[in-house]
Amino acid sequence: NFPPTVGRYKVYIIDEVHMLSRSAHNALLKTLEEPPSYAIFILATTEVHQIPPTILSRCLRFDFRLVPTPVIASHIKKVYKEAGVSFEDAAVEVIAEAGAGSVRDALSVADMCLSYCDNKVTYEKVLEVLGASDPKKIGELAKATLYGDVGKALNMAKTIADLGKSVAMLSKDLAEFVRNIMFIKNCPNAESVLSLPVELFKTMKELGDTFLNQRLLFVLNVFSSLEGELRYSSQQR
Repeated sequence: NFPPTVGRYKVYIIDEVHMLSRSAHNALLKTLEEPPSYAIFILATTEVHQIPPTILSRCLRFDFRLVPTPVIASHIKKVYKEAGVSFEDAAVEVIAEAGAGSVRDALSVADMCLSYCDNKVTYEKVLEVLGASDPKKIGELAKATLYGDVGKALNMAKTIADLGKSVAMLSKDLAEFVRNIMFIKNCPNAESVLSLPVELFKTMKELGDTFLNQRLLFVLNVFSSLEGELRYSSQQR
């Protein structure tokens, strides 16, 4: 009912709009059908399929997609350079991956790493901040697992867990590692898409050349299904 006091428009942002009840959507519909000339509604959601068709039909729809890791990494490097922060390229790559396609989340991680690393953002320190496992150690464990070297696999798992790493996170890291091997094995453009360090990419490619898709998929399924089991286990390791 009230026009804006500053500016031409009054903007209403309804976040997680799919959480509205059916009756709430119906109540909103009349306003959306005949909005005042000065009112703009922005409906934000990650569950667009839950929005009633009557609402969707009256909206301009914009789908926001995840930002590629190399683009996020480039942006973080620019921010660090402008702030006069020294950094390792490998460290920035890990930060960008931690953002999982979100620039905001990646910048939050970059800020935490900067506070922790005292103006020198290194690969090892970033792993400590994230509680992540060293990809080199994950690679050794994945290799031992794929080759069926039980003794080495148990020793590697113990070494990583003794560093205080979560077993659940370790299984997730292993699943992602094996998935990347499959991606490299089957996709010609894998190197540009994954943006992995050269040494790590080489290790994954060698494993991909050695093992069949069936073996890789079996191992991937095992690690992917562990999440539910670990939740109720008293012996996670």
